[in-house]
Amino acid sequence: MTGSATLRLVGPSVVDDLDPATAHHDSTRQLTRLFARCLFGYRAEPDLRNWQAIAPLPDLAADIPSTYNTGMGARHVNNVVHLRPGVFWDTVPPRPVTSHDVVRGLKRLGNPVHRPAALPCFTSTIRGMAEFCAGYRDAFGPGDPTARDLADYQNSHDIPGVFALDDESLVIELTRPALDFAHLMALPCAAPAPAEYDAYVPGSPGLRCHLRSNGPYRVVEFRPGERIRLGRNPRWAPETDPIRGQGVDVLEVVSERAAPAEIEARIRSGTADLAWDGAAADPSRTIDAEPGYALDPYLVFNLRSPNSGGAIRERGVRFAIACALDKTAVLDIHDKHRPGTAALIADRVVPPGDGIRHEPDPQGSPGARGDAEKSRAALAAASRGERLSLRGVHSDDPLSMAIARSCAHDLAAVGIAVEWDALPNHDFLRLLGNPDEARAGRWDLALASRAPAWPGAGSRVFLQTMFETNDSPGTGNHGLYSEPAFDRLVDQALSAVAEPARAREHWQAAERRVLADVAVVPLLFRKPRSPQLHADRVRPDGVLPAAGYTLDLSRVRLAPSR
Repeated sequence: MTGSATLRLVGPSVVDDLDPATAHHDSTRQLTRLFARCLFGYRAEPDLRNWQAIAPLPDLAADIPSTYNTGMGARHVNNVVHLRPGVFWDTVPPRPVTSHDVVRGLKRLGNPVHRPAALPCFTSTIRGMAEFCAGYRDAFGPGDPTARDLADYQNSHDIPGVFALDDESLVIELTRPALDFAHLMALPCAAPAPAEYDAYVPGSPGLRCHLRSNGPYRVVEFRPGERIRLGRNPRWAPETDPIRGQGVDVLEVVSERAAPAEIEARIRSGTADLAWDGAAADPSRTIDAEPGYALDPYLVFNLRSPNSGGAIRERGVRFAIACALDKTAVLDIHDKHRPGTAALIADRVVPPGDGIRHEPDPQGSPGARGDAEKSRAALAAASRGERLSLRGVHSDDPLSMAIARSCAHDLAAVGIAVEWDALPNHDFLRLLGNPDEARAGRWDLALASRAPAWPGAGSRVFLQTMFETNDSPGTGNHGLYSEPAFDRLVDQALSAVAEPARAREHWQAAERRVLADVAVVPLLFRKPRSPQLHADRVRPDGVLPAAGYTLDLSRVRLAPSR
């Protein structure tokens, strides 16, 4: 029964996966942080200009390792993490969260069934993790391992650079110094995993019904695709959690295929409290900060598609598509659908604000209006003068549908017909992360988006996770781009952490390579949406830049009924 102490969220997006290891969408992260704590995390701050709003803080860890607290060695690659005492799983009887749970959580990232998009950041940072993940995948090949198979492998194989000293302490060794180590370990996929998770395949329906909590809330009802309810976790103690609260009794998320205007009307009338997944924003308010931009949208090409004789594999065809698109029209469409959300035309992959000078996309046209003549010439040079037929996919939200129509119009003018397929967002994201579907030609091009994984994230998050060779299930390299020269540039950039100028040069070269290969077509850079629209009775207490500038649901309070 929904009562006055229940925070009610409504939106069209489906909540179907809450496994921290596999669920990485911003809206899902807004929920997982309520029951899956990490070693480090972020605290919502009312003033986003406060540095603490974007800096990771100790969460399950007692402190962030540094040379000042003797948690980090002189070479900056050895980290000793001590866990905060008094944190328990909501098991019966309650069981403490241990360093072995942290190790188990990191091992789960390498499972061959469904991996997080951020996995390349871990394999290039933690000593021995790349080898562990490769061995994990090779052990099962194209097979379909069971939960027992996966648990047996994890329990009999170790990540060389990750090991428990005792129940309260562990060591995480890095391959090289990493300034973003704390940010990386604050990602939801790095959350500790209880022993009970060994009984389930990551991201499986069985696990969704048996999630364990060490945070202020726990899942009490889960109907995938329909509703999720979280209630207070009696095992949580506020004195052990420096970044969360427990402001309401129950949080309820209802998935409904309703238009944004309808959801807005319900919130303003008081029959709902918040929009789920940005379905309704408040354009009258702005985010008082200089937040990081997202690359949203961009056009990604399936470089393994066999369709139309493998046309999309040819650089000349991709170049022709890039030349044809009118980015100014896309910007106009965005501004009509999302008033109050700033956006600008993207002429490169990495959004502004990372401190690196990026060169514009060489495929850009004057005024970003598209160049049909140049596009037709490129098609002719590629011996593709005949009419091409391609398959496109996008999310079924109104904005994506409108942008797809605009792109289809531009491409039709140069003789390229695109049949677009609009999918519910969860199905769309699953499709893009499925390499087998890409190789089978399920799609040729897609309208995708990429947001920074943590505040201030720049070249590494956008270039490494989007383009480094990675054909694992759940990959963030949706088009299966694979270029050894690019991979070497990424490795060189990461190795030059002590020489920022050299690191910048390598990142610049890596981006130039991707743009020259026309692996994607950047369309827009978007600032975070306007603050979530909320009902009059909702009393928010800060937003989370690391979760797409969404509200911290743990600290929301409800005004008493009059």
